[in-house]
Amino acid sequence: SDLSVKPFYFCLFSPVAVLQMTTYVLDMSALVEEGLIDIIEDEENDVEIIIPDSVVSEIERMARENKPKGWIAIKQLQELEKMRMDNRIDITYIGGSYRGDQFKIARDIARIEGYILITGSRVQYEMCVAQGIAVKYIEPVREVKLSFEKFFDKDTMSLHIRENVPLYVKKGRPGNVELVKIGDKPLTAEEVENYIIEIIEKCIKNLPEKWDCICKNAIEKGKL
Repeated sequence: SDLSVKPFYFCLFSPVAVLQMTTYVLDMSALVEEGLIDIIEDEENDVEIIIPDSVVSEIERMARENKPKGWIAIKQLQELEKMRMDNRIDITYIGGSYRGDQFKIARDIARIEGYILITGSRVQYEMCVAQGIAVKYIEPVREVKLSFEKFFDKDTMSLHIRENVPLYVKKGRPGNVELVKIGDKPLTAEEVENYIIEIIEKCIKNLPEKWDCICKNAIEKGKL
């Protein structure tokens, strides 16, 4: 009989890294907090964002009523869309059979699907903890530094912001005022809009009990 040993061949394959996906559900309050983008960018896995249709409807309603939170949320949605276009995240809008207000719908999606909910609402956070829902809470930033505060000193009375015109500051005292131009570059529409958003955010963060009335009146009078 043939007792020779036949060769045995085998291959070793390098393990292939399995891409993991982290899925976040957003409620309305998450979209008005500046920490949202930081949470997404700090995530090591691929990121999918779930936005309930009820949240989008609430954002649109608030914006149509000239409520500043609505406009801030729209800006955040636009930032998320830019990230999606850059292939940095996926975004899915969900409607369907979920019932309740936008906070409950966001909780239900996260609970049923096993996703992580991001919220800027302390009540929503505590409800998630009580129901065993994975949740990340965005701590509100009370002090918001405005980018144009650097133009103010003890002699500055006001800052004048206008599209297609450079920034101007009014310096001096009543009866002895000088209008001083800051640079020669005219402001673009986007730059003016960013200043508006900064002012609105300042109202929301530092004057939470008064921001709605203050900003609404300013918008109605054409000052924002």
